[in-house]
Amino acid sequence: PFWPKPQPPAATLTPAGLAMVAGPAARVARAPGLQRAQAGSLAAAVVGGGGAQPPPAWPGPGSRPCFAPEGAAVCDARAELLADLVRNARGRLACLTGAGFSTESGVPDYRSPQGSYSKGHKPMRHQEFVKEPSSRARYWARSLGGWRFFDAARPNAAHRALAALEGHGHVAGVVTQNVDRLHQRAGAINVVDLHGRNDEVACLGCRRRRPRAGFQLELEAVNAAWIEDFLPQGGAGADVLADGDAHLEVRDFAGFTVPACAACGGVWMPRVVFFGGTLDPEVRAAAQQLIDNADGLLVLGTSCQVFSAFRLVRSAVEAGKPVALVNIGETRADPLVPSRLRMPLRCGEALEALCARLGVETAPESRAAARTTPRPAPQAPEAPGAADRG
Repeated sequence: PFWPKPQPPAATLTPAGLAMVAGPAARVARAPGLQRAQAGSLAAAVVGGGGAQPPPAWPGPGSRPCFAPEGAAVCDARAELLADLVRNARGRLACLTGAGFSTESGVPDYRSPQGSYSKGHKPMRHQEFVKEPSSRARYWARSLGGWRFFDAARPNAAHRALAALEGHGHVAGVVTQNVDRLHQRAGAINVVDLHGRNDEVACLGCRRRRPRAGFQLELEAVNAAWIEDFLPQGGAGADVLADGDAHLEVRDFAGFTVPACAACGGVWMPRVVFFGGTLDPEVRAAAQQLIDNADGLLVLGTSCQVFSAFRLVRSAVEAGKPVALVNIGETRADPLVPSRLRMPLRCGEALEALCARLGVETAPESRAAARTTPRPAPQAPEAPGAADRG
């Protein structure tokens, strides 16, 4: 069976936390196809004791693949152009980040040569998830296979540098299209998660929320036999995609169980905006306000193909604000930005050079990974609607 992440001993769990893991553990014992000894060991592992064997090794920050394409060299001239943008903004610089910002953390992007689209991946669409139970089963099965890898991602040099620039008063805030929460893990404070967050799920019925990690345990528990048949390594080594799911050779998901909300029997959905989904009005307003209040915009690691991101760049340009693009590959916003401010650089290398030019010290990887977010920022809706992303 696939061993879940080790949990704290039962004695250290709160009553709510114990209930969260004990429920899935009890269902394991009833899972078809499992021997009693197997069920008992897995249940003990979920609760956090019983001498269970350790889980498969998941790639740590230093051993994860880097999906970022090779970029141009960060010459002095480019570093100085970026530094001028920051200085002229006088602490009112806004940043817009996309999938290319997290590729150096081992999270795939969509449109690069190594991206998910290049592999023929078709992302889940909002209406498909909401209306088709078979599509939901396929989505959650693939998400189960890729979640551990996605959850193990850590902030890279770009995240740490941008958080340092904010901490030194150079950056007013970040609008990110990414759902990985790596900006917050690096210590960034004023972050608008434009397309939501993948570390939580919400019920489409009663709108109750819960951590994605807890839902993972429940998925693993009620699908123990399915995992044994189709994911013998629990997804370790799977072809992970940009959405945080994994490519599976399985075509029939009829035997995969998707747990319903215990409170109302509703459908659990990740708190992300699927393609074809609608941005929450408060989130959209927070992103636009950050751009409106800024005296400059730095776009990092995004092709701006999604209109929710492109319109932010367009509004900055229309307002006469200076805009610079750091992205390997063409972007939808290229015609709006002077060629000298379009830079085919890796985000980490560009921001480290910028910090050096401004005399800003970045936090080492270990310290950045240990940070927590001091205060929440506006998030995507609990139950996204339909028609804005895509």
